[in-house]
Formats: sequence, structure tokens, C-alpha cells
Amino acid sequence: MQGSTVSNPIAREVHVGCSGWVLDDPARTASAVWILAVAVIAKYWLAAYAWRRVSARYAHRYLLLWGAATICLLALALLFWGVVRTFIAVDADRLEALLILGALLALPLGRVGLAPASLARNRHK
Repeated sequence: MQGSTVSNPIAREVHVGCSGWVLDDPARTASAVWILAVAVIAKYWLAAYAWRRVSARYAHRYLLLWGAATICLLALALLFWGVVRTFIAVDADRLEALLILGALLALPLGRVGLAPASLARNRHK
């Protein structure tokens, strides 16, 4: 019973936060998933472009750190989804995809690769 006392406030917050957008029309979740999927693709494309001139040693260190942090966010999103899916009547698979894509977008990947070029450009002004 102790788990239900923790999950009820979480589910209530999700219901209040999503009630005007997702819960009134669950079809909106599909378009949100597609928008986030395009954003994730754009993020990784920009990261690949930005990291082309970064040394391999630095890239491996940062990607290891980024991967660990992203895995933690993914685990948190999946735990959150596991609690919330029992309390709200939304397409659970789309909500899960929305949470996973949001976790993939949360941490910067491309900006770190662009930072050296930006600093070099500002140094020569």
C-alpha cells in the first residue's frame, strides 16, 4: 500500500498537467511523437556534423558521460511511465515513446562539439 500513496500524487500531477492537451484528445500524442522523433533525428545529425573536428579522445570521454546520463534519464522516464500508465487512460505505447524521445532530447550533444569552433571564432575578433 505504501507504493500507491507515492504514485497517487504523481498520477494526479500528470493528469492535471496533461488534462488540457493530451487527455482531452489523445490523438495529439501521435503528432507529438512524430515531432519529437524529427527533433531527435535533427539533434543526432547536428551532433555528427559538430563532432567531426573534435579529437577522438575527447569525443570518447564525453560520449561515455553523455551515454551514462542518457541511460539514467531513460530509466527515470520508464519508471515514471510504469507508474503513470496505470492511472491515466491514454495510449500507453505513444506516451512511452514520448517519454523516451523526451529523455533523448534532454541532454546536449551537438553544442559541446560546436563550442571549440565558437570559441576560436570569438578569439579572433
